[in-house]
Amino acid sequence: MKKILLMGLLILALVALPLCAACDGDDTPVDDTPVDDTPVDDTPVDDTPEVITVTVNDHNPAESTVAAAWDDWGTWVEEQSDGRLDINIIHGGALLANDAEAYQGTKDGVCDIAHYVIDSEQGFLMGLVMSLPFMGWPDQHVEDTYMSLLDEFPGMAAEWDDNLMVLSLMIMPPTQVHTIDTVVVTPADVDGLRLMSSETMTVMALEEAGATASDIPIPEMTPSLMTGLVDGVVNHFPVCGIFGALEALEYHTIFGGSGVNMTPMFAIMNKDFFNGLDADLQQILLDSGAMWTDYQTSYDILSMDNAMAMCADHTFTELTPAQISVWRDLVKAPIHDKWIADCAAAGVPGQALYDRTLAIIADMS
Repeated sequence: MKKILLMGLLILALVALPLCAACDGDDTPVDDTPVDDTPVDDTPVDDTPEVITVTVNDHNPAESTVAAAWDDWGTWVEEQSDGRLDINIIHGGALLANDAEAYQGTKDGVCDIAHYVIDSEQGFLMGLVMSLPFMGWPDQHVEDTYMSLLDEFPGMAAEWDDNLMVLSLMIMPPTQVHTIDTVVVTPADVDGLRLMSSETMTVMALEEAGATASDIPIPEMTPSLMTGLVDGVVNHFPVCGIFGALEALEYHTIFGGSGVNMTPMFAIMNKDFFNGLDADLQQILLDSGAMWTDYQTSYDILSMDNAMAMCADHTFTELTPAQISVWRDLVKAPIHDKWIADCAAAGVPGQALYDRTLAIIADMS
């Protein structure tokens, strides 16, 4: 009987021994989570920032000073963005040939940014106040005036297409009268002449003086002169030099410091493209507007010097204030007053804008 009891205790001890051994070990709960045996992707992560190409249309010749200013601007933007913005400038009208195409093409996204000179063809009315002939601006550098008028008269800003924004602007040099072989002093001197211009206001002024005026695209200026299609041009010296017209134009009439008129030119941008950029890239482009104006102004001085050198042996006629007033009296009713009336008909405050502009000019003079 004792043997049986001892055998039972021995068996019990042998069974309990492994259990006790298990209890004396690591009491950490057993992790029964299924093992993920999916292969690890150790491919290096490409953290290179995306490079965005910005297509810019400049219809000026690639060798022109205007194009050089665009190129410098493009280099500045690329440097500021650390190469994230790749500026692709297409010069010479290879993409969009003129201002009308540049305006429409930028709006439609054919390009992202473009060079544009304001005109009535694109629906501008109040915005043309800066371009009215013989307003008497003291000099060319009145960019701040345009921007202040834009802020003061919301109707001016509303004339821009909703999908366009003004990146920067510069007031172009004063337009003068340049002819092949005619000295021009009075309106009677252009009566019967075939003269070309590139904007509505100067065409209207020429027609009032009795000239046959043509709104011919700038790239066609020199061919029109060489083929005898026109007898002269109303534009500023640099553009006549840039497009090779000064060789044919040997007579120049200077209408004072502001010429026949002065017109803003712009760097315009597609708003959808701008809104799609990261905030830091947007700020770089906004900051670049001042750089664009500075570059254009700097090269404009060089361009004027180059143009004047081209016509050093030409005939210049500088009109007196009294002689200029004859021209202003000629256009006051048919152009200035008509513009004010057109504004009234369109329901915009043209008279108030006109009076405010003249007051600014008087303060500057």
